Amino acid sequence: MANDVEMNDVQKPLMKDSDIENIPEVEFKSIKQDAEIVKKDDEFRGLTKEELEKFAKDPFWVKLRLILFILFWIVWATMLVAAILIVVFSKKCPKRPKLEFWQQKTGYWVDPYAFVDTDQNLVGDFKGIMTKLDYIQKKVGAGYIILNPVFKGQYIKENQISEFVEIFRNVDPKLGSIESFKELVKDARKRGIEIVLSVDLNSLSNSSKFMADLNLKSDSVLTEIKESIKIWLNYGVRGFLFTNLGMYAENGTKPDRKCKNDSISSPYSTIDVQMLLKEIRKTMDEVAKSTDKSRLLIVDAGDVGLEVGKADPLLQYLGKKENLADMIISREFLKYRGWETNCGSKQSSISNYLSTVPSDKRKMVGLTSATLFSPRTNDLMKIVSPFLLEGNSILYYGSEINMPCDGMDLSGSTLYPVNSKSPNNCNHMIMPWDNNGDEFSGGKLNQSQYLSQYKDTVQSLTATGTGENILKLHGRLIKIRNEPSLLWGKTKLIQSQKTSNYSHNIFTRQADGFPIIVVALLIDSTAEKPGKVFSFKSICEKFTPILVYPSNENLEENKEVDTKNVFLKTVTTGSVHVFKCAE
Repeated sequence: MANDVEMNDVQKPLMKDSDIENIPEVEFKSIKQDAEIVKKDDEFRGLTKEELEKFAKDPFWVKLRLILFILFWIVWATMLVAAILIVVFSKKCPKRPKLEFWQQKTGYWVDPYAFVDTDQNLVGDFKGIMTKLDYIQKKVGAGYIILNPVFKGQYIKENQISEFVEIFRNVDPKLGSIESFKELVKDARKRGIEIVLSVDLNSLSNSSKFMADLNLKSDSVLTEIKESIKIWLNYGVRGFLFTNLGMYAENGTKPDRKCKNDSISSPYSTIDVQMLLKEIRKTMDEVAKSTDKSRLLIVDAGDVGLEVGKADPLLQYLGKKENLADMIISREFLKYRGWETNCGSKQSSISNYLSTVPSDKRKMVGLTSATLFSPRTNDLMKIVSPFLLEGNSILYYGSEINMPCDGMDLSGSTLYPVNSKSPNNCNHMIMPWDNNGDEFSGGKLNQSQYLSQYKDTVQSLTATGTGENILKLHGRLIKIRNEPSLLWGKTKLIQSQKTSNYSHNIFTRQADGFPIIVVALLIDSTAEKPGKVFSFKSICEKFTPILVYPSNENLEENKEVDTKNVFLKTVTTGSVHVFKCAE
């Protein structure tokens, strides 16, 4: 049996036929073929040392090496010279100045008591502002918020306005707590929005330890103000607006609240006010230095008038050697440049502004068409000028929807400000998000009878299907303000004409190295003519409309046109034309 097994093993084939087929073919080369391969390798063999030394002394190769050496350095030197010439003579990137946040962005001035109410007590609060940060940033386009005074005692009576502050170190409980204020600052900063606080040192309550009459000569008063400033800066506030400055004076005559300058110049320039601003400036600069972040100091004359054609007394705080403030609030484009009167002028507001404010000071002027003391205007020229002229644009809440004021009757209303009649508290009316108050106070109480007096609301102007409107115009103005020539360029007035029924203003803005921006503002209250033909050939050969309001089908935006003869429409409410010259 064992032998049978062995025989069977022997008889088994070592490989199958299929395995044999898979064996690769082996190529055998002859000795002659190997010799040919070796010969080919020898053909590509490098020179030996002896052979190289032989060629190194050859006159031909010596001369060739010298020529190549010289040629290399000639080419290298030529390239170097060419590079230098390109750097020197090529068009350089225009220089961009360093701008602070208030120079780059538009400010949004808010009355926190009248903006949004989240705890349904019919008074706005800090959390309400937080719910509308998206609106402020995206719909309006603002980059920082100025809050009307928020200090304790500002709202001491139930549902009544008060202007008497007990202490500047804490917030009024109607607005929320210090923690909710800090939360607002933090949430806003995450979005790139800074918070600026308004301060009225003239509004002290009788219950205040400083009494109602602020004594600027008192060391204890000055110490309290400085310490309060430090506290708010440590909370993350980026600046202060000191308002009602015309009422701070402790000597001299009281400021004239109408249209004269003679009696307001003295109080503005008192040593007391100057020393106060110097100490405030010093305190803010110390904090700014320790945090490496600039702090904004704004001053506002407040509830006083400004004489037509005269330089604003506040300009003295923007001195040649020392600026006591970073910004002053101009009253040139307010509805009432005088106290509750418009102080009529034969010149346009644009012409007045350019003739009374020195060019080097305009970058420190805050331009707005309304303040907490002056009501909103429906004058389109005054509405758009702060965004198109040299200066820092500021928008008072409600102005973006042309929120009315004159003729409004709040009698019987339970909303803030309660039982008030325009124009006394006109600038503090609640923001009309809708026609019944749902968005203001969460449907706490229907106020359709009061809110129906508003022609437009945020809801109606942002609804799907709405065409061009004043809210969208504000957003576009703020957007095109990012053009370098509008952001920091100089202004040149080309034409200015004003009659009782008609006016037009044409001016240019230009930053070195950037395209010229041409602005034409027209209004014809009678609308006797459909428009007027202008030639801009002296400015540039061609330009592109970047904003036309109201729209004009014959003057399309973003389509380049010749500047020789341009027809601009005039309408009763005014028209705005902004062009960008071809480079």
